[in-house]
Amino acid sequence: MIRAVLLRGGLCVAIAAGALPAQAIRTPHPPARGPAPVVRRQAPVDPAMAQRMELQRQIRQEFWKAAKQRIGFTDEQMTRVEQTSQRFDQRRRALGQEERSLRMTLRNEALADSAANQSTVASVLERLTALQHERINLQEDEQKEFAEFMTPIQRAKYLALQDQVRKRVADIARGRPDSLPVPVVPPNLP
Repeated sequence: MIRAVLLRGGLCVAIAAGALPAQAIRTPHPPARGPAPVVRRQAPVDPAMAQRMELQRQIRQEFWKAAKQRIGFTDEQMTRVEQTSQRFDQRRRALGQEERSLRMTLRNEALADSAANQSTVASVLERLTALQHERINLQEDEQKEFAEFMTPIQRAKYLALQDQVRKRVADIARGRPDSLPVPVVPPNLP
């Protein structure tokens, strides 16, 4: 419970500072007013999960509002950022899952000490290196696509925003919500 409160507080600080990553957040700016969506009855959800989902929804809304204000995205750019980020995030998540699996294999082999399979360790190490290259290629591809509809300054601010929030969320998850400096993304100048 305390950790949840700290996490919520830290994320609120990140929202207020205008620093939440697109990788962690996947809903564009609030939709235009229109008819209310149809709500379907769903299976009961664990209260903690429901609370987490609501917090994520609020964070997504605040992120897109902050991103639009601080970076100066148009509505069209906001839509394209969200679509592009979703597509690249799917690939990024797949790489992360594979990396976690490989690191678990490597850990298990290391714990086996003298019984470790040397060829398994060698192939896992090679694949981890290849994953690092894939991650760099992914970032390059994402930046090329962003360059199609963002100015270089917008790309730089967006990259800084993502980095700040990634670090902030990681520190909060480690139980150090007050350990981060004030965000360095400057507000848009008139």
